[in-house]
Amino acid sequence: MRKPTIWVWDARSLEVLKGPLVFTGCNQRWVSQLAFTPSGDTLCSVGADDDHLLVLWDWQTGVARCHVLTHKERIFGARCAPAPSAAGPSSATRRSSDSSVSSFSSASLRNTHTLSRHDDEPARLVLVGKGFARVYRTELLPDSHGTRLALPGRERAAALLSVGFGQEGECVVGSATGALHAFELETGRLVTSVKGAHAGPVHVVAEGPGGRLLSCGKDGAVRLWSRALEPILEHPLLDGIARGLALLAPQPRLRACDWSSDHGLLLGTWASELLLVPSPNVGGEPRVIASGHAQAASCTRSVELGSRPISAACCAR
Repeated sequence: MRKPTIWVWDARSLEVLKGPLVFTGCNQRWVSQLAFTPSGDTLCSVGADDDHLLVLWDWQTGVARCHVLTHKERIFGARCAPAPSAAGPSSATRRSSDSSVSSFSSASLRNTHTLSRHDDEPARLVLVGKGFARVYRTELLPDSHGTRLALPGRERAAALLSVGFGQEGECVVGSATGALHAFELETGRLVTSVKGAHAGPVHVVAEGPGGRLLSCGKDGAVRLWSRALEPILEHPLLDGIARGLALLAPQPRLRACDWSSDHGLLLGTWASELLLVPSPNVGGEPRVIASGHAQAASCTRSVELGSRPISAACCAR
């Protein structure tokens, strides 16, 4: 049986930087999640084997540094927390700059070494799944089982689908119940919860304009939140989102989104549509930039905005 492979690409030139990376320790069936650490030196992968093995790769040499068993149930999300500010992580510290999912170019991936290749890079990786949410400090693996996030009540049996980062030192998890939960990364303590944030599963929690948070899901709604998970009801971006969603079928099942202050908000739907809502700073009207770009039974699973001239990358199932 063929083993799953991982390839690392330059997001702009589409040059293959490394691959294939193949884990030989067990049959992982397929690779379900990938996440780079903040420096880009380490790649984290999660397999679809019975133990959903987490593997840390030194991707430039192709060496699997270590691996650890995570959970028997499926893992739905994996993201590394942004690097802490010079002042150190604090729940009270608020970031002032806009955040977006970043694309690693070959130059950035090859020149972002802040530690020796032989040193363990400190990073926090958050994994979420069915009744499972845990933070792993990558420099302690494989000798650590991570920090369990203190899920409230019924959420301990629910599917946790998405993870994003709000206030420094915290993560925000989206649930299949429609709730959002904020946790301290260091202790796993529950900071706050918003029940009924969505009327259905929350498929994406992403960083938005001004360091705010965006969430979207099966109910077809896009919500904007402060870093403290307070709802923001008035914002120029929300006006654009309302106009953009009107271009799609009623209550589109939203599965992916990404924000760029240079371009705006890119949304992906279950029906394989891509909707671009321009940033208020840029201006312009929302438009559908792709429709039915995958087979009928497919759905857009992740999207990412590139640099000027505008480009978009998507991953469809």
